[in-house]
Amino acid sequence: MKGYALKRAYQIAKEFDKNCHGFIEAGGQIMILGPKYNKANWVIGIRDPRGQPGENIAIVYMKEGSIATSGDYERFFIIDNVRYHHIIDPKTGYPANKAVSATIISEDPVIADAFSTAAFVLGKDNWLFTRTVFTKYGAEVMIVTPKKEQLRSDRFYIYEVADR
Repeated sequence: MKGYALKRAYQIAKEFDKNCHGFIEAGGQIMILGPKYNKANWVIGIRDPRGQPGENIAIVYMKEGSIATSGDYERFFIIDNVRYHHIIDPKTGYPANKAVSATIISEDPVIADAFSTAAFVLGKDNWLFTRTVFTKYGAEVMIVTPKKEQLRSDRFYIYEVADR
């Protein structure tokens, strides 16, 4: 739903002013309206899912498109050393536990929204599928595993370079 809302907000802003620039943020997802000051990259931190607020695990640079992150670190509680959060694995009916964070970069905010949740649920166990199939839809992926391993699709690194 956030992805669709961002897509509509983008469309409305561009109908009003096709040269507008800035970004729209909706709880874990950002849609870029255009380059910062009409020329520079927006600098976006990907939060360290086990770090303190404000600590980043990666930095990406974007002039267009959308970035969405799904994680288990914003809305959760812990009972008997088990983290319960809002992203449910449909196979088990329990909170997904194969990743702690999943970030998607895509031109389409609907894809970024849906795929970030899917990548989170699929986790490391399905990494080959995720990095192969998601990229066919124009989505670049970064997953952080429960052991803090960072998995990136082949072209994700492009967004980690400031001068692209």
